[in-house]
Amino acid sequence: NGDALLLSNGSSPFSYLLEPKASLSSPNSAGWDGGGAWISRVFNAEEGEGEGDGTLLRGIYHAETVSPSGVKSMGYCESKDGGATWIKPNYPNNQVLSSSSSSSSSSNVRAGAGDGSVIQVTDEQDGTPYYYLYYADYDAGGITGVARAKNMQPGSWTKYNNGWGSQRGVGGTASGLRGFNDATLYTHAPTREILTVGTDYSSPIGGAYMSVSKDGINFKYMPAPLYTMMNVKIYGPNHSPLPAEQDHTAYYSFMPLVGGSELGNTFYMYYMKMATASSYGQRYLLRRKVTLNYNARVEGMPHTLLALTTYIHATTGEQCETREHMPAPYNVKKILGYVATSVEASAAEGLVPIALCYNTIRQDYYLTKAG
Repeated sequence: NGDALLLSNGSSPFSYLLEPKASLSSPNSAGWDGGGAWISRVFNAEEGEGEGDGTLLRGIYHAETVSPSGVKSMGYCESKDGGATWIKPNYPNNQVLSSSSSSSSSSNVRAGAGDGSVIQVTDEQDGTPYYYLYYADYDAGGITGVARAKNMQPGSWTKYNNGWGSQRGVGGTASGLRGFNDATLYTHAPTREILTVGTDYSSPIGGAYMSVSKDGINFKYMPAPLYTMMNVKIYGPNHSPLPAEQDHTAYYSFMPLVGGSELGNTFYMYYMKMATASSYGQRYLLRRKVTLNYNARVEGMPHTLLALTTYIHATTGEQCETREHMPAPYNVKKILGYVATSVEASAAEGLVPIALCYNTIRQDYYLTKAG
């Protein structure tokens, strides 16, 4: 579907409409958003601009073409009824961002510049608040770039290209950001740092890695993932190893504990998990609680502790201890404690090393204090 749909018009997010209607429509034509228009981020006009009565909303949307198919860019939209319906002011001149090169064809290949996320950032040098739009430029080798503007209006956006000001949002060139793994951004309220999270399969320890930035340009990976992916699951019924499967996780996102647009020191992480050897029909939406400890940093970064959980098999009664999520028929029995994902984090927390041992006589696994 090429439209952004209105799913609920009630006070509760669960009061769904029986027939969802288009809130921001795609013209289904040869235009730059003819193949789709999906809202990425919305801001109340009163936030950061000092205008509006609470019903005027400003938004940035992801757009794609019909022909050539799926060339991405970003556009500006407004709502004057609290988000029920959206307009594209001065269309088709409401485009705010596009790739530096033109895509002639994108058959089954990502093209253009889009898949963006917007966050408000205050410039460290002059104290000016800006909207920062992070995006993927597929015509420039898949780099992650950033553009910014003071008021979100078309024509006011410039891309970062080893500095600000010289490259327009539409058609300009940009520098690729380092240490950045996904264009979904969050502000950490206690430190005003910018957080982003994404999957990294190439690191020695695969998993969900969080990046942190103070200025919105220079990002640094945490030394260990928030969630680790295991190649082999140790325990199964009768204490036999389960088949070796590489975990597959995706679509990571953070969520404040009580709502809002900024994160505290504790928040939720949601993601999709499956094993590559399993059917795509067997996917799980998981939630983990994340707490950032800034009192004992590792390399200037918060570090990771994961819950070590005992599961029990509903039929056989067999138990297993793992950092992983175990699907049915396993049920959670209790959380034993927390384990570090790096030696440095373990030392910073003063944790005691534990070892996974195998008893050859009883043919059983057990955990014990190392040494």
